[in-house]
Amino acid sequence: MSIPECPSFHEWYEAINGREPFPWQARLAEQVAETGEWPELVGIPTGLGKTACVDIAIWTLARQADRSPGDRTAPTRIWWVVNRRLLVDDTYQHASRVAALLADSDDRPSVVTNEELFSVDPVTGEAAMAVKAVAARLRSIAGVGPPLQALRLRGGDSRTRPSTPVQPHNRPGTPAQPAIICSTIPMYGSRVLFRGYGSSRSMRPIDAALAGTDSLLLLDEAHLAQPLQVLLESISGHGGLGAGDEQVLPSQRRGVAVASLTATGSPRADTFALNEDDRSNEEIQRRLGASKLLSIQQHAGGDPAKLIASAAKELLDSLDPEPAAGVLVFANTPKTALAIAKALDSRRDCVVRVATGRIRGAEASEVVDEITGRMRAGQSPGHQGNKHLVVVATQTLEVGADLDADYLITEACGVRALTQRLGRLNRLGQRSHARGVYVHVVPKDGQWPVYGDEPARVLEQLLDSIGFDEAVDMSPGKIANVLGDTPEESTDAPVLAEALLGEWVKTTTPPPGEAPVEPYFSGRLEQDRNVDVVWRVHVPDIGNRIWPRIFSQEVVSVPLHEARKALAGADCVRIGTEHSAEQIEKDGNGELVLYPGNTIIAPSWIGKLDSHGHWNPWTKELAQDASMFDNGLVISESTLAGLYEPVPEEPREAMKELCRLVKHEDGEPEPGDVEQAAVRLCNGLMDSDVPPPFDRDGLREQWSDFLQALRDGIDRGDSGQPVVEPASEPPRLPVYAHHGEPETAPQVSFDEYDELSIADPVSLEAHGNDTAAVAKTIAAAAGVDSRTAKIVELAARLHDIGKADIRFQNWLDPDNTHPGLLAKSNTPGSEWERLRNASGWPRGGRHEELSRRLAYAWLAQGDHGLTDEDQKLLLHLVVAHHGRGRPLVAPVNDQNGTTVDYQIEGREVTAGADLSCADWEQPARFAALNRRYGCWGLALLEAIVRQADHLMSQKGEIR
Repeated sequence: MSIPECPSFHEWYEAINGREPFPWQARLAEQVAETGEWPELVGIPTGLGKTACVDIAIWTLARQADRSPGDRTAPTRIWWVVNRRLLVDDTYQHASRVAALLADSDDRPSVVTNEELFSVDPVTGEAAMAVKAVAARLRSIAGVGPPLQALRLRGGDSRTRPSTPVQPHNRPGTPAQPAIICSTIPMYGSRVLFRGYGSSRSMRPIDAALAGTDSLLLLDEAHLAQPLQVLLESISGHGGLGAGDEQVLPSQRRGVAVASLTATGSPRADTFALNEDDRSNEEIQRRLGASKLLSIQQHAGGDPAKLIASAAKELLDSLDPEPAAGVLVFANTPKTALAIAKALDSRRDCVVRVATGRIRGAEASEVVDEITGRMRAGQSPGHQGNKHLVVVATQTLEVGADLDADYLITEACGVRALTQRLGRLNRLGQRSHARGVYVHVVPKDGQWPVYGDEPARVLEQLLDSIGFDEAVDMSPGKIANVLGDTPEESTDAPVLAEALLGEWVKTTTPPPGEAPVEPYFSGRLEQDRNVDVVWRVHVPDIGNRIWPRIFSQEVVSVPLHEARKALAGADCVRIGTEHSAEQIEKDGNGELVLYPGNTIIAPSWIGKLDSHGHWNPWTKELAQDASMFDNGLVISESTLAGLYEPVPEEPREAMKELCRLVKHEDGEPEPGDVEQAAVRLCNGLMDSDVPPPFDRDGLREQWSDFLQALRDGIDRGDSGQPVVEPASEPPRLPVYAHHGEPETAPQVSFDEYDELSIADPVSLEAHGNDTAAVAKTIAAAAGVDSRTAKIVELAARLHDIGKADIRFQNWLDPDNTHPGLLAKSNTPGSEWERLRNASGWPRGGRHEELSRRLAYAWLAQGDHGLTDEDQKLLLHLVVAHHGRGRPLVAPVNDQNGTTVDYQIEGREVTAGADLSCADWEQPARFAALNRRYGCWGLALLEAIVRQADHLMSQKGEIR
């Protein structure tokens, strides 16, 4: 099938951006296209469009679509990695827009991202032709799937809000899927080292493969990511750590290519910078010469928050009421930012918003909408609204935000931070009135938070350049001359050892007391480590699955040392690798034993989250549960304790009665009794005051709608049962939408609880054949050599044949409704445990171990043309298709396993079905395959089989 000719970079860039590229953008695109390599450093000043590197990467990939996959050098996955969780992530918004434009649509282009259904206005004419050509070329590269996916990895479970119609897993659909992935350093670094934050234990190998192979890493503000760069240097390239004897992918795509993007990096031999053609460009000249006069306020001591707030008040007092202005106030810590905002909150001439990395996503979205609505670069001076907008921010707005403020006030900071902060003042050179204030407050010990003693040197440089007007010209073209060379960033990171990597790849059974991965991508300083905290009215019991599943909008990233102390007084739980609740121990000081990357569920009654969604260890007000409205109400007395203090009598008594009935304390209740108790509870809540966490504008109406939705759920409950009681999950009253269906779709999880794989019933043979066909397509599109690809295809065909066990079939189809063997069933989750027990299938038994045994028995018959090494790969891919077998599938107590039969390649095969026996050859097989293919190469082959299975598991239907 022929594909259209690739447009030129100028045509592509103008089609998606509506303007011509800067000379440097076009020059970099041509350089990368001709050489096939990215420069080590892209050293372009702030405000000159470094986000275009994403457009360049997409174009260079599309440009190679007519090459065979084995000859293609452009990486399939484009990672945009930053050193902190961003509130305003314009790169992700841009990536989502591009993905939407490339998606098929005859009307309004849209694409499902991991956050929302993202729609854009279509392009027309020649622009549409360029976009369609690139879309067709990328689709040909993908093999299956859309032309481009746009994803963002943030905290928690990295999942979207359950009520939105989006993909359930936040990763590219296949290893051949072109994708732009915006990520923080911890989210990327943990993935590449097989310990992905937010990944279940079973999904870690897939995430490692997607991060460690066929990837371009665009490292924004790379000077803040020295440990990660050291790590990638040790594992990239032929002969690096984790490399194998054989290449799974072509050499230039087997690992990770890194390009550092920073305006304040140390010069390197391979640096791409502005040249004379760029500097003669009219628009670039205007931006480099943008007026940014900076006055200096020096204080020998005092409270920085009070002094910065005083400077802000002085500035606001000097402004005319109209037009409303945008004012950015930068503080060095969230605590200082909150104090500044509190000092300004009573003013009537401005609206004050706080933007820090310690704000929950749900509330952050509102803040971001207001900030970008009034401060986005490109808007004409004179912002909307009748009041000034004051945004008090920390480093979270230094990068990733295409903002353009009229005025700026900043706490004393380092060279790079000041450069980035000033990049948000008069960004495009359209605000001649713009000015800033640098507030230098000397701390008692001479050490500033975050920056040490560097601000003292910055002050000296500023004072040396002060003009007659008592201000310093800090325009982009002059700032480097004022501040001098940027200081070298110290690299406090350990060197990765091969033996350590060999332990981390054992994702099924991690060694006890294993070494932490964090120092290898974040450095050794603990103050740079975080945990994610989620507030719920009901904290699940130890061992129970987390319900509802965590979504990124309810997560707050909190410093590890603060969380250990502040949450010690609550019965918090840690989310385990299989998304179940784990107990948290306490140390000798009574503090929680937490580790970087942990996700913690805290009870709402503990507080620590203010009414604006900010982490605040000193607040005691009830924290709002951001998951309730979309999911339902957990039936537990602790639920009401997280909503009220004290709990009103009527709902309290109704909840007690409902809990008693659900727990069957007096035997099996009548359905009518449960319904009456549920109605009484809803009526009691309706007659009570709005709970304090929801008693504010915008939430009171949502609370009322939520209660009505609960009532609808009671009236429309399945088979007269108003309460949903899944196994290993808390009972709850579900939320129903106006059309009468549950508000949330089933939370499909491919690998964590997938034995029944919620899907339409599908036959075992058809599922194997379909999965094999998709795996073959993915392997070919990715560029896997033909011999290895055939083994991948065969493994995909055989992966589920262990489900032929009569016990498993009785579990899938207890009433023998469907003819033949099944691979998938739509049995309700609430019935899983009862039917498993009735079928005789052992608890925790793994069907993939039986699949491996059948494949082994078939291989033993001979006449298959596979070498000993090929057989090892086949057996491993079969047994590892749910993430186990790295290095072992654990045996279980099996009292009634006999044999399992299946026909492979026309031959009858029989194997033992006793799952109390382990395959003790698997660890050696796994180690040998890691040596042969490399740890990321082997994980990639697994990912092809597994993601092909995932794609087919979503389809179902008997055939």
